[in-house]
Amino acid sequence: VTDVLDLNALAPSLQIKTDDNAANPKVFIRGIGLNDFNPNTASAVAIYTDGVYIGSPLAQMGQFFDLERVEVLRGPQGTLYGRNAIGGAINTISKRPTDDFSTDFKLGLGNYGYTNIAAAVSGPITDDIRYRVAGQREQRDGIDYNYRTGEKQGWEIDDYYYEAQLEGDIGDRFSWWVK
Repeated sequence: VTDVLDLNALAPSLQIKTDDNAANPKVFIRGIGLNDFNPNTASAVAIYTDGVYIGSPLAQMGQFFDLERVEVLRGPQGTLYGRNAIGGAINTISKRPTDDFSTDFKLGLGNYGYTNIAAAVSGPITDDIRYRVAGQREQRDGIDYNYRTGEKQGWEIDDYYYEAQLEGDIGDRFSWWVK
């Protein structure tokens, strides 16, 4: 799973559609969703990242890099997630900092000058404090040839994503996490 559209093939009764420019996702769970092209309208399916509601449709289409798991919850989720979860909820859970040093790396190459480079580094700072730093850069040249200018344009990609996390323990019963 590399983005939210890939969930179509993995979760039964989940359907994700986009408009012509692939920037405004319309999410349906068990047939309940919102088929509106206005990006300011709230969907009937709530999308969360680490328990934080993502209201912007543009942010919902972000890459699924450095994730531990994706949860698709069917049916009304108002008790757990509040309003805007009539059809269900999608919750993405990030990978957390680790006690041992570890790295992740991903390289993708394709036509039209497509490159996708992602990396993450995690490990301990002290016995009680851990870190994780991750980043991704995705680029693609234009696809359509413009006969007037002689250049390729349209459907370009120039996206990047960076994140840093700190996690620590205070005693045996209390821990903290900042992303």
